[in-house]
Amino acid sequence: MAKFHALVADMVESRNRTLKKILVSDRNPILSEGVVNAIRNEPFFANYSVEAVKEADPETLAALQPDLLMIDPDQSQIPSPLFAQYYLKLSSLCVLIGYCEDVKPPKSNALIAAGFRCLIPKDMQSTDLARILVSFLHGDASRSEAVTKDFSALTDPASDPASVLSEREVEVLRMIALGDSMKEIASFLKISIKTVDTYKNRASLKLGLKTRADIVRYGIKAGWLS
Repeated sequence: MAKFHALVADMVESRNRTLKKILVSDRNPILSEGVVNAIRNEPFFANYSVEAVKEADPETLAALQPDLLMIDPDQSQIPSPLFAQYYLKLSSLCVLIGYCEDVKPPKSNALIAAGFRCLIPKDMQSTDLARILVSFLHGDASRSEAVTKDFSALTDPASDPASVLSEREVEVLRMIALGDSMKEIASFLKISIKTVDTYKNRASLKLGLKTRADIVRYGIKAGWLS
């Protein structure tokens, strides 16, 4: 812990505070790459370095020197008694944005107390997420608004997959959301890769999903990843 405190102190003392580097930390590479691409496609972030990382440990992330860090705090291995201490120190180095499945009290209150400046639900569409970040960095969204805002108005409610998709379409989308490749899905279901692609495209069209990241977010809302 002492080493971590010293690392943060040195960085805060020496570096320029202008936002230039954004890191998106999540163990699901499809989800993090989708977020990264959405941020990069937003003109406001044209001069930013935006990268996806799998690390969730605060010490490791601090060493990467981000200016803004999007992270799912549920993926860290920090013991509960030390949670606030570590993230408060990390928040002195960079702007902390929580990217979580649960953004409601009492959890949201604990995260804000630990130094998180804004909480964004994982089932938000990437384009809406990028716009929220722009508004936040422009100062248009206060801390309380960022936490209590009803994000459901920005995203379509999760549909009941059984009502619009066939059983096989659900199987294919669920496996994609869990990170399986087309080849792995074809092998598991004993069908061709072309047939897997047909099911994926048909289901995506029904649900209005365009990318693998959209499928992952839909999977979160449908409860497939819990």
